[in-house]
Amino acid sequence: MKRWLRIVLQLVSLVLFVLIVWWAGPEAWQGVWQGDQRALLIALALYGVAGVASATRLRLMTHSIHRQNTASWRRYHQANWVARAFGLVLPRTLSTIGGKSVALRSFDVPLKRSLWIVLVDNLFDVFLLILVCVPAFFFLRGDLQNGMFVIAVGLVVLLGGTAVWWITSAQWTRRLTKWVRHVPWLAHKLNLENEQDLILLPQSGAAVQSVGWAIMLNLTLVFGFYYMAQAVGMQADWLLFLAAYPFVQLSLVAAVTPGGLGLFELGWLGLLTLGGVAEDEALTFVVAQRVYVTVFVLLWTGVSILLAFTEKTAATQYLD
Repeated sequence: MKRWLRIVLQLVSLVLFVLIVWWAGPEAWQGVWQGDQRALLIALALYGVAGVASATRLRLMTHSIHRQNTASWRRYHQANWVARAFGLVLPRTLSTIGGKSVALRSFDVPLKRSLWIVLVDNLFDVFLLILVCVPAFFFLRGDLQNGMFVIAVGLVVLLGGTAVWWITSAQWTRRLTKWVRHVPWLAHKLNLENEQDLILLPQSGAAVQSVGWAIMLNLTLVFGFYYMAQAVGMQADWLLFLAAYPFVQLSLVAAVTPGGLGLFELGWLGLLTLGGVAEDEALTFVVAQRVYVTVFVLLWTGVSILLAFTEKTAATQYLD
């Protein structure tokens, strides 16, 4: 993307965020400060669980593709939250891909290899979200009732998991490896210099486990947003959040502002009002989620750093 275009998009997104905050008014901020503590504690805990799922999947992905023990789970947990914290001041794609890749490099994984591992790791989320977008679209249109929507989501996730298992089976992995061997520049870009480096995908067992972790990660975030909404008094079915979440989350891929500032709020606002939520309640929520998520991320980042400090020697990284 050209620099001037990026700057224009960033300015537009920031102006959009300011307009949404202004539109929400002081009542929204009052609702944020007076949020229900029980609901906020549940949302905080759910964000913590999401961090555990994300760190565990990244470690599983690294070990499956790199085929070497690298660092302890606590180091991956720290890397995950530090990258997430950088996402508060940097575009999410840059903070996630760049931050986690640098962390893997510090775990003695080659940088180009690290970039590939993080990319594959994030593709599990993107793939899952795109699948759920299909039934979510029809649910938001009113074509699917609650029960049918849940069944449809379950079916597309099951089909997606089956597809991942099939693609990562030994036969397809060999075909991909053979194709890469015939594209020297791609092999060089990915730092594929020997037979071990030619492992581009996780083993089928690890891939299926990664789908499970992706489901856990994104489902806990769905309920996290739901309880944030409950904290500010919004009365809405959790299925509405399940339907809106994949569209809003995918907007972060294209966002050029820190944490998708502006575009993320607009997505929630539009989809919640489309789902029948009152405008003032939706505005209060979009302001609240920005404040709450920022606080949650900073808190869990601090916890992850403290956990990493509990490692007494470098040797324990390889025995954890």
